[in-house]
Formats: sequence, structure tokens, C-alpha cells
Amino acid sequence: MVTSIQIHEKLKYELDILKSKNRESYEDVILRLIHSFEKQRRSQSKLLVEGYKETAEEDLKQVKEWSTAELDLDYNEH
Repeated sequence: MVTSIQIHEKLKYELDILKSKNRESYEDVILRLIHSFEKQRRSQSKLLVEGYKETAEEDLKQVKEWSTAELDLDYNEH
């Protein structure tokens, strides 16, 4: 089913600019924008996961360093 939507002239102008060819439909432009957005969101999500993993590894290294310092303190107190 085909429907129509109302948009402001400025948005229509922006969509016209985004058309890769004159005969490209507004639907195609909108779908291309949606796919681009979804791809970017997946990429950002992947980068965040990688960053969290790196941070977790660094945190684990620091915990290991401090755990040996704690053992040294316990040993010196006795």
C-alpha cells in the first residue's frame, strides 16, 4: 500500500539534495538514510564493546597489582 505524508518544504529540499540521481524516489532516499544510520549504530556499538573490554582488561591488571601490595602489607604487619 502506498501512502502519502506531509513534510515541510525545507525537508523536501533536503531530501532533494540527498537524491543520488534525479529519478531516485523519496522512499529510496529515506531507506538509504535508515540503512546508513543502522550501519553507523552497529559500528558504534561494536566500538563501545571493544572499548569496554579494553577498560576491563586494564582494570583487571590494576586489581592484580594492588592485590600483591595488599599481601605485602599483611606480611609486614605480623
